[in-house]
Amino acid sequence: MKTSRIGILVIFCTMIFLLSSAYASPVLEKKTLNRWVDPVCMDAKLLKDLIGKPISNLRVYAYKNGSFEPIRFQIDEMTEESGDWVLPSGPRPNSELGNGKLDPFDKVLFMANDTGDRVSNEAWVSGYASGLEVKVIDPLTKEEGWCYVLFFDANVPAKSTLPDYMVYTYKNETLDSDCLNGRYMITKDGLHSTFYDHISIPENAGGSGANFVD
Repeated sequence: MKTSRIGILVIFCTMIFLLSSAYASPVLEKKTLNRWVDPVCMDAKLLKDLIGKPISNLRVYAYKNGSFEPIRFQIDEMTEESGDWVLPSGPRPNSELGNGKLDPFDKVLFMANDTGDRVSNEAWVSGYASGLEVKVIDPLTKEEGWCYVLFFDANVPAKSTLPDYMVYTYKNETLDSDCLNGRYMITKDGLHSTFYDHISIPENAGGSGANFVD
């Protein structure tokens, strides 16, 4: 997450258990947050009333243009003892260390730009069992945006159908997105490293496509 110029996003969570009603309510506060490329990484302990819920039954929504829409998010499981990432794939997967449930030491990630307006719980997506409101604040500008983490006991809605923001390919160690392309070094012996040999910003994101590392 960028911290050098703008500061760290501040997150507030409010737990609400009321089931949503069928009618839409007026927007309580309009989104003012203007952050495009910044990810939000939350400690799951902030979502304390959702701890222990199956990750597969969690969804994240934002209220935009008069309706709720699912936004892209990911939940990374971590181990409590060593703080290791639980990896479902790759050269050394360790998915057996995870439990498929939201734990306090897990990470919840989404993009700040995907937040929306704040609305009353009567306008929330129908059918959720419990949920919470997440408020994201830019500490320097005080701009704000909101999203909603909802848990469904059954009939879990589909996730966002939009493409992933970043695609990582282990074979070539490439990172590809709309706003950045990167590649980790692979040694002549075939060892994969964590050192970049390519970072560029494509022209459609305002860059030149030139390699900053070269």
